[in-house]
Amino acid sequence: MSHEPAYIVIDTNVLISAGLLPQSTTAQALAVAVTHFVIAQASISRDKTDDKFLSLAMDAGATWVISGDLDLKEVQSYKGVEVVSPAQFLDRMQAHPDPHP
Repeated sequence: MSHEPAYIVIDTNVLISAGLLPQSTTAQALAVAVTHFVIAQASISRDKTDDKFLSLAMDAGATWVISGDLDLKEVQSYKGVEVVSPAQFLDRMQAHPDPHP
């Protein structure tokens, strides 16, 4: 019987706290998590700090992210979220003013 891996997301605060306080409850929780789960890493953009915008868009059910950031714009589209420049956004809204693309 094969089992699919169980994934978990660990925020930056937990990682930093566990590193600074290796005997803390946070460090213990991290140790258990990495022993029993696969840490989910969504690397979408070249600049990993931009991934939060795509994650927020997906969580919110948004279809567009407006960005002037070159790393983020290089993604173009991810899981139904399209990254557009401000100029592209204005062009599309002028052509089709309905906010539901």
